[in-house]
Amino acid sequence: MNNRILPVCLPNCYSYDILADLKVEILIDRNVYEIPVDAVFLMAARKNMKRGFLFVSKILGKHIPVHPLIPFIGGAALAGRYASVIYNEKGFEENCDFAQALINQTVMEKTWEYISHNPLPLQERTLFIGFAETATALGHGMFSCFAENAQYIHTTRENILDIENVLNFAEEHSHATEHYCYAIDPGLFDNEDMVVLIDDEITTGKSALNFIKAIQSQYPRKRYGVVSILDWRGAPEKQRFADAESEMGICIHTISLISGSITVSGKPVIDYHEHKMIESFQGRVKSVVETIVLGKDLGALLEFSSFNTNQEKNSVPYLYATGRFGITSKEQAELDNNFQQVGLSLRKKRWGKKTLCLGTGEFMYIPFKIAGYMGEGVSVQSTTRSPIYPSEHTGYAVQQAISFSSPGDSLITNYIYNIPKCYYDEVFVFVERAVDAKGLESLLKALAPLAIPQIHWVVCVGSSKVKEQIHVGD
Repeated sequence: MNNRILPVCLPNCYSYDILADLKVEILIDRNVYEIPVDAVFLMAARKNMKRGFLFVSKILGKHIPVHPLIPFIGGAALAGRYASVIYNEKGFEENCDFAQALINQTVMEKTWEYISHNPLPLQERTLFIGFAETATALGHGMFSCFAENAQYIHTTRENILDIENVLNFAEEHSHATEHYCYAIDPGLFDNEDMVVLIDDEITTGKSALNFIKAIQSQYPRKRYGVVSILDWRGAPEKQRFADAESEMGICIHTISLISGSITVSGKPVIDYHEHKMIESFQGRVKSVVETIVLGKDLGALLEFSSFNTNQEKNSVPYLYATGRFGITSKEQAELDNNFQQVGLSLRKKRWGKKTLCLGTGEFMYIPFKIAGYMGEGVSVQSTTRSPIYPSEHTGYAVQQAISFSSPGDSLITNYIYNIPKCYYDEVFVFVERAVDAKGLESLLKALAPLAIPQIHWVVCVGSSKVKEQIHVGD
C-alpha cells in the first residue's frame, strides 16, 4: 500500500491513507521554495488519542535519518524566509536553491558553503526560541544564520535545579505537555525585543499561542514571530491568532515554507501489530561498545543539577553550548571551531562506511554539527519520546521501531525509528551528561538485535562509569 495519492486534476492535493481507517487529505496553497513535498515529510500514525497522525519530517533528523547538513539547510531556509518577509533581506533567497539543496548533495554542500560564509544581517535584537524536543536543532540552526543581534534559547522538559524557571507553558496535544525555559541572563526575556518561536509544524497553533500568552503575561512586548516548516492552520485557527493579536495588543508574524489546509477522517489508531516487522527483529548479534568522554572540548559547563521523574538527582553539569540556557550570536560563532575539532577527532574513530550519529532527546544540535565533520557516509537522527506505530507499508514514514528506557530517566520511554537490521557499521550515541552503566543497559539491549558491530558511547560532560569493550548480545 502506498499512502500517498496525487490526483492529476489537483496537483496540490495529497491524500494519505495512514493506518486502519485514518486518512489525511492536504491541500497546499503555498510552497515558497517549491520544495518537493516528498522531500519535506511523510505520514505516520501516532499513539495519541488527542492527535492520531504525525507529519514525520525528512528535514529535522528526528524520526528519519538524514545527511548531517539537512537540518541546518532547513534552518537556513527558515532564516532566509524570515529575513525576506520581515526586513526584505534577500541574501539567502537570491543565492540559495533550497529545493535542490534538500535533495541533491552537491547542491547541498555548495549551498551550505554560501550560508556559512554569508550570515544574514539582523536589524534589531531578536530572541529565537526552539520548541523541545523536536525543533531544538532546527531552531538553533535558524538562529545561527544571523550575524549579530540574535539570541537563542530552547524550551525543555527537564526539571533543572539551581536556576530559576522563567517561563512555562503547555503543549496540549503532546505526549509530554509541559515546557520550561531557564535563562541565565534574566534580560533575555525582560525587554521588548522581537521574539520568534520556531517549530517544525503548526496545525492549530495552540502551543504557539499558549507560549505567547505566557510571555506576554510576564514580559509584555509588541511583536512576535511564529516560524515553521509547515503551517496547516485553517480559517478558524487563523482567526484565533487574529483575536489574540487584538486581545493582547500585539502583532504576530506567521512565516512558513509550506502552508495549506488538512482534512482528517477516521479515528486514531488504538492498536496495531504487524507480524512481519516483529519477525524482522528476531535474533541477537554481538556489538562492541566503546566509551568516548569529551570533557570540556565543547566549551563552558554550567553547574546545574536536575531531578528526573523518579526524583533521582543528577549533579553532572550541563553544556552552555546547547542553547538551553540562552546563547548569543557572538558566542555561537566562537563555538564552531570546537565542534569542528571534536568532529575531526571522532572521524579518526570511524572504521565503517555507514555511520549513524545519534542524538538523544533534546540534545540534537551539537551531535549534528559534530557529525558534519566526520566524513562521508554519515547520517544523523535523534531518539524521541514520541510513540509512533511502525509499519512496512510502502511510503509509510516509520518502517522500524525500537523502544527503551531513557538513559537518564528509567520512567520515560524513548524510541528510535527507521534503523533497519544490519544496515549500519557503527553508531555514535551522543549524550550531553554522563549516566551510569545501568542507565545505558536498556538502550544497548534495544540496539542489540539490529546487528550493529560497533557502538561508540560519546559522553559530552562528566566521566563515564561504563567500561570500554562491553560485548552486547548473545
